[in-house]
Amino acid sequence: MKRTSINIVLIIFAFFLFLMIVTSLSSELCFNHLNNPGLKGHDQKIILLFEHAIKMDKLNSEYAAALGNFLFDSIKDGGGKEKRNKIQELYKAASRLNPYHADYYIKLAQIQITIFFESKKNGECLNSLKALAYEAISNLRYAVKSDPNGFNVSYSAGYAGLSLWKYLSEKDRSFVLDRLFFSLKLKPWYGSYMYPKLWTCEHNFYLLKKITPDTLTANKVLYNFVISRNLWQFRDEQIRSVQRLRIKEDRTTYYKEKAVELKRLNEVKEKFIVSSHVSSSISEDRWNGISTDGVNTIKNGLMFWNGTMDAVIKIREGEASLKIKARGDPANGIYPYMTVNLNGDYIGGAYVASGDWNDYKFSVKTGGGIKVLSISFVNDGASKDGKEDRNLYIGRAEAI
Repeated sequence: MKRTSINIVLIIFAFFLFLMIVTSLSSELCFNHLNNPGLKGHDQKIILLFEHAIKMDKLNSEYAAALGNFLFDSIKDGGGKEKRNKIQELYKAASRLNPYHADYYIKLAQIQITIFFESKKNGECLNSLKALAYEAISNLRYAVKSDPNGFNVSYSAGYAGLSLWKYLSEKDRSFVLDRLFFSLKLKPWYGSYMYPKLWTCEHNFYLLKKITPDTLTANKVLYNFVISRNLWQFRDEQIRSVQRLRIKEDRTTYYKEKAVELKRLNEVKEKFIVSSHVSSSISEDRWNGISTDGVNTIKNGLMFWNGTMDAVIKIREGEASLKIKARGDPANGIYPYMTVNLNGDYIGGAYVASGDWNDYKFSVKTGGGIKVLSISFVNDGASKDGKEDRNLYIGRAEAI
């Protein structure tokens, strides 16, 4: 009797094992069939195959997540509340089945953010919106907890979190910034995606600095963002960071370039000394230079292109001021920005924010003597319709 009972149990066990294997194979075949190119465009048939695979193997998180991914991609072409909620439930199911799969939490948070903004547009109550935002950021945290050192997870968590920036607590904002900082440590060039998004959330240069690692590559990317957005009021600070890190990380190249520039400036000085009398002032006809691309010559202080022009000036020893007359033409509401160097050393910069001639003063402290004063125009541009052209005009300069 006992032996018979054992045999019955073994038969039942073998039957259920066989059933599990068969259903698993059936669901896998069904899932693999989804790769058939002939199914492209047959969305309803694809969804039915996904659902059959999930029904046959309810313990496989991959099937639920894959259907979620398919539906998520399809809502770009339109999709109602019901579809978005279904996607959310699929990702929730996948994360319950495999709670250590970070990507499931990322996708769950992303669809919840989509639901959040759709609900906001439809006028849902504030408490409901707060709950959605809290759930989304919590899932981003779960993702990072599952994979704290992965770039893709940290970048996705930080970038998605920025979408909810206005609705986040200080603690959650710190989490988002921390993930962006970590991502830039691994791939600093991704700043070209992060900086515009964060700047849109909050026009705060120091938040951009906060997510920027103290490396040359990362700071160059931030500098390029500052330039591209005409945020010249932050240029001075950022160029100092870049120069400091160049000396730290690439000292040899930095000093080689510095030596080349000093040689050029000495040639400029010698040419001016030979050709004319050097005084404590520069008339506008003494300005000469070349555009950044090396194509156009700049004369008489007329800067129609990005570029640099030089002139020689005599300065007394000790503290002095350089007074430069300038005016500018704006384009797209932005005026020209000039940077000023003395013997190759940066002494300041300014928006030339008027079409009328104005004086711009820069303080210096030198050993006195004959110096090369260089002015660079750095944000040339024009309106799309071509009616506005940003130009810089430099007049008289004097040392006082």
